[in-house]
Amino acid sequence: MFNVYVADQLLASYPKKQEAFFQAFCAIHNISYRCNEVGDYILFPPLKGIHLVICPLNDINQDLNQVVKRFADGLKAQGALVLFSSYNSFHSKLMKMLKVQIFLSFSNHACPEKKGKVRFFYSLKQKEESLQVVASIIKYLAQQKDPLEYEIPGLWDFVLNFKYNKLYLSDVPSVLMELDHVDLTGIDYLEKAIIDGLLDMYGKIPLEDQLALLKELAGSLEEKTPAKVENEKEEEIIHEDIDPVAVEEIIFKEETLLEVNEATVVKEEANIKEKENINEEIELLNAVEIINKSEVKDEPEVKDQLQQQVTSVSATEDKINKVSLPVAKITNTNKKQAAMSVTKKTKKKYRGNRSPFLYPPEDGPVFPFAPRAREDFYQQSYISLNTSLQDYVKSTFSQQAMSAPEIPWQKPQQQQEVYRSITPKTHNALLELKNLADTVCPKETSPKEIHEDLPAS
Repeated sequence: MFNVYVADQLLASYPKKQEAFFQAFCAIHNISYRCNEVGDYILFPPLKGIHLVICPLNDINQDLNQVVKRFADGLKAQGALVLFSSYNSFHSKLMKMLKVQIFLSFSNHACPEKKGKVRFFYSLKQKEESLQVVASIIKYLAQQKDPLEYEIPGLWDFVLNFKYNKLYLSDVPSVLMELDHVDLTGIDYLEKAIIDGLLDMYGKIPLEDQLALLKELAGSLEEKTPAKVENEKEEEIIHEDIDPVAVEEIIFKEETLLEVNEATVVKEEANIKEKENINEEIELLNAVEIINKSEVKDEPEVKDQLQQQVTSVSATEDKINKVSLPVAKITNTNKKQAAMSVTKKTKKKYRGNRSPFLYPPEDGPVFPFAPRAREDFYQQSYISLNTSLQDYVKSTFSQQAMSAPEIPWQKPQQQQEVYRSITPKTHNALLELKNLADTVCPKETSPKEIHEDLPAS
């Protein structure tokens, strides 16, 4: 058996075989728990997931070591992970890698002038969070009947106590409690104040959803006897929800059964009527035969009875003929149209030549494929080499020396030279217009004549 506690209250006791189910249920629903030395489980420990490092500075003092161990056991009972370390092996970066939330240290080196006091030193790098831890401890320390005096040293005291330099430069929130002539035998109230202060600072409260899961956990872990199981099955059958679809199916089946029964009853009644009609016809035939014979000629009473039977049977036959349904007739006189009403297989119509591996839709569009390109198409669209480079083609195919093509020589035409007769120094507008006209329509004159026509500057 193992017990399950919530804080200090016993919740329930269960057999050892259900311990694995309990752990799996807590892991699925994020329910935190702690297993103590006896093997019992404590649900929702407030300091679950909090890592602390405790460091006594003077290892020789056995009384201080006992106080530190009791204090560590109290923190473990609340779910915290407590690590012990000496001051010389303290490494701030290593503590940060271990995700340590708080570093606590104790010292009993005190001056004889300061008796019954507690001095709190803290990390200067993580000053704000360290002071919050100090404030929460002082708050619960002040609630005691005979509280200890406390002191927060100033900057000068930090400088004088240079032996705490690792604590001052720590990257983790750190608090050092220096006890000055404090009676360590009756220091239980100090331990309680420190634990309450850490719970106030780092404690976690369970959520309402997690508390509601405790009922489900208790119901699932409870052992069920066979009688209880049978009763629960009966209750499930009684309180089972009826599916409306299933009800409709049952009603439909009942209706179909009623219709089938009615049809069978009607058929049986029709068969009975047919048998009665057949019997009446037989009696009628027998009566007619008797009348025709001469056996009843002398007995008029019997003859009258037989005639009454014949008349009654004939009257019933007339009624049946009137009530009987008319025979269905074909109104369509055209034989071809009547024949078309009957479904028959029609011949498949194939359009064009199709491949044996291609099955196009019967009534869909047919896309004709273009024929293969002919050689005439290439001859018409491209220029043959024989017409353009006849000499070169012959030489390449015959493997003879290549001859240069014969191109007729043309005499180059002589271009007419144009001389501008406009000088930048002229200011006469008429002369400029004349020179412009000469440049546009030049005359066959020599340069000497043009130079003579220009006025002397």
